[in-house]
Amino acid sequence: MARLCCNRNQVFYLQILSTKEKKIQVEDSVKITEHFIVVLPQLLAKYSKDAEKVTNLLQIPQYFDLELYGTGSLEKHLDALLREVKAIVLDHSDMDVLEACSRLYCTLCNEELLIHNKVALARTELVDELVDQLNQLLGSFLNEGEGLCTEEEGIHCIYSTLRRITAFHNAHDLSKWNLYDKMSELLVFEMEHSCLPVQIILPALQCAYFALLWQLACVAKKPSSKENLVVLKTHLRHYCRICSGYFSHSNRDVREKAFMVICDFLMIVSHQDTSDDGTLGLLEYFPSTSLQSKMLLFIQDHIFTEEEEDKAKDLPEEEDRKKDSQKLDILHMKRCLLAAYCKLIIHNVIEMTAAAEIYKHYMKLFQKHVESQNGGSTDPISASFSNIKELARRFSLTFGWDQVKTRESVAMIHKEGIEFAFQGAAGMEGKCPPPNLNFLTILSEFSNKLLKPDKRLVYGYLLRYVPDPALSREDSWHSLGWYRTSLLASEDEENSAASSLNEWPPVSVAKTPFKRKFSEGSLHQSDHTEPTNRTSDIHYSAHLPSLAPRSRKRIKSDNGCLQEYPPLLAPANLKRKNSYQVVIQVEEIPSEDTDVDVVGADQET
Repeated sequence: MARLCCNRNQVFYLQILSTKEKKIQVEDSVKITEHFIVVLPQLLAKYSKDAEKVTNLLQIPQYFDLELYGTGSLEKHLDALLREVKAIVLDHSDMDVLEACSRLYCTLCNEELLIHNKVALARTELVDELVDQLNQLLGSFLNEGEGLCTEEEGIHCIYSTLRRITAFHNAHDLSKWNLYDKMSELLVFEMEHSCLPVQIILPALQCAYFALLWQLACVAKKPSSKENLVVLKTHLRHYCRICSGYFSHSNRDVREKAFMVICDFLMIVSHQDTSDDGTLGLLEYFPSTSLQSKMLLFIQDHIFTEEEEDKAKDLPEEEDRKKDSQKLDILHMKRCLLAAYCKLIIHNVIEMTAAAEIYKHYMKLFQKHVESQNGGSTDPISASFSNIKELARRFSLTFGWDQVKTRESVAMIHKEGIEFAFQGAAGMEGKCPPPNLNFLTILSEFSNKLLKPDKRLVYGYLLRYVPDPALSREDSWHSLGWYRTSLLASEDEENSAASSLNEWPPVSVAKTPFKRKFSEGSLHQSDHTEPTNRTSDIHYSAHLPSLAPRSRKRIKSDNGCLQEYPPLLAPANLKRKNSYQVVIQVEEIPSEDTDVDVVGADQET
């Protein structure tokens, strides 16, 4: 008997077994399990040197009927299996093999099985042996004042032992062996002496990461004293400082590993739920100003900075393919690192202003694209232009749906984008479009992230650069018309925006970003003579100087009245002759329940 099932574009038959067929299936499963319980240790012994075959064989027990191990006649084969797996762990350093062994122990350590205690004891004995071996190796090779000895055999032993412990720490709680202190001591030693080989640093970083995650998981499951929580939070901060110290390491793999680990780590520790007694909330940790600056500099220096290529010619075909493959691997890793960093911005771990800094690199990429085209212009239908536009679309999605939270960053993106698009327009007087005008097409991908009143204000700012609004209807100025359409939905909105030009700051070459201020829960009122150096305003710059530690508490509006958006204040130094600073008045807009960041909430309370 069969039932027709559909899953999107796939059509398949789901067989419904009768009672008799189910019984036959269970019997077959028991027979297969009994057979492999006997022969699996023999197969592992036979192919113990072949990493690929061993990895595949170690996956078989997860499909066993494991309760059969509890029968008297088959229990002896469990001992044989555990002996062979232990021998494989001590003999191999391949991570696939070690992870397969770790998963096997995890499967057999299921507390519902009768064999649980025996397997757990075997695992403890194995980890004891590995940790003792590591302590002896480190004690022998880490000499006072001299650092790690250079014997290749000793380095390989430390490297292999670290990998084995790390593979097991990934799936098993090894907290009682206090591995974090051992790993942090090793990592700090490298920061001070710079003498450890890369193959030791990488597993040490990963093992310390696993050690802290298991401690966090343990605290989340059962109550812990505040003293223990304070010690754990000290470890969290200490580990973040260690990782940031490796951002400038000479080896690429170490730099990338440290950055990726700290991104994952910050995502976890910054979202710890508060327990009933409030103790777990003590572990909530957000990156400091210094750490955020270091992470941004890492992105700028190692992700967006292109490396110089070797200009070797006439390479053999095999080496040329290998070089191209390495380039693709590097590009893939850069994308993964950038995605991990953007994830922190999305989840409000890193300040939203960092997104504007990433956006600037899109403008640089577009500028290179323009310069690479003949005549200094770019074709908006070319493949490379479409790729840049697609990147901008994906980047705009990272801002999420909370337009209030991202308001300043998105507004600054449009402001600087308009200025970039009209670079080189001086003296042309509308006779020909500026060389960067097509960048407005890319900028339009961010228009849906603007609040409706801000769209009109941005359009008003755009008109200050446009010699004649009618130009948007000409083919050569197509990008201007495209951007205009993304901002305004009707002619009435265009007239409203044009009439509000006096409310927008005048044009200047200075690039000071937008500011806003909350004042006692209402819109900030200011006259034209008020000083502009308000200490409570939020400033944005290339290196995040304003990222002061703040509470990430969020409040939710639950009243039914109109939600007021704070005005975007005109920067003080964007001035022209006979101009003065004005506060842009933003009309009140009804809004449903809106999440609002409260800056300095803890200090005010």
